[in-house]
Amino acid sequence: LADARDLLRKHQDITVFAEIKIESLERFGRERVLDACVAALDGLPEQVVITSFDPEVLEMARRRHDLCIAWVLDLWQADRLDYANRLEPEYLFCNYRKLPETPRLLPQGRWRWVLYEVTEVELALELRERGVEFVESMRAGELIRELRLAGGAKDGT
Repeated sequence: LADARDLLRKHQDITVFAEIKIESLERFGRERVLDACVAALDGLPEQVVITSFDPEVLEMARRRHDLCIAWVLDLWQADRLDYANRLEPEYLFCNYRKLPETPRLLPQGRWRWVLYEVTEVELALELRERGVEFVESMRAGELIRELRLAGGAKDGT
């Protein structure tokens, strides 16, 4: 993270999603892991979004450090969305395969939707129609090129 911090200082237009893994929290504890991450990323609060499946560490990041947060949903359930409304993350991540099958607009809140495991342009465009602003993909470069060719990219990206 310290190396990433030095690189980010040179590229202040980049936003980084720093994921705190459940395994780290289980092994070292929430406070210790969060404090180490915050210390390593010192001076970059505007560029870093703390991301985790663990909502408690996100609450702590917001309360103790006033950081932007992104919650990764492990399940698509009403109680998770109710909790998201209370947590108010800036971003809400979900594996697109966990969405309800009925294509409809995704629930809106303070957050911006980010769906991951998206590998096909058609799916990315369909998700955009459902309210998704960002997709995460192992094929990011290819998706960007295909979207540009299809004329579906916004603002040249």
